[in-house]
Amino acid sequence: MLVPRVDGGLMHFLDPTAQAVSQLRFQLGGGANLRGWGVRQANPPGWDGGPADFRIGGNVSALGSLELRYALWPRLHLFGFVDAGRTWESLVDRVDPITGAVQPGAHYSSLLPAAGAGVALPTPVGRAAMSAAVRLREETALPRPPPMATFHFVLVPSL
Repeated sequence: MLVPRVDGGLMHFLDPTAQAVSQLRFQLGGGANLRGWGVRQANPPGWDGGPADFRIGGNVSALGSLELRYALWPRLHLFGFVDAGRTWESLVDRVDPITGAVQPGAHYSSLLPAAGAGVALPTPVGRAAMSAAVRLREETALPRPPPMATFHFVLVPSL
């Protein structure tokens, strides 16, 4: 079974001086949506990741995923996937009026791709999946780059 997924969003606040609140921002990364990248790595370009930087997530989000599932047994599925996505501060490049720094907007070249494989088991409470993902691009802007491969375990609740 081939399972494509496309997701995206855009938020615009009327008050440009309002402080960023992490609950009101898009967040990608981890085993549920952008496998291979953590939430901190999928933040907008220019995010320093320090404890004083509260810009977790972004105002613009894009995610694309293609997953190929194969039923090994009726209840055990193998899957391979390719994910690409990122969050950004804004849709277009803009200049911060206070510091004069350029905040990069959404650009195709800054997407974060990853590929991997895993196994999934449908359970009464949802789909339990364990996967391994490899980042297909090195993110050089991070102060401490993470390992290129990651493992994820996720339980997706059934509705």
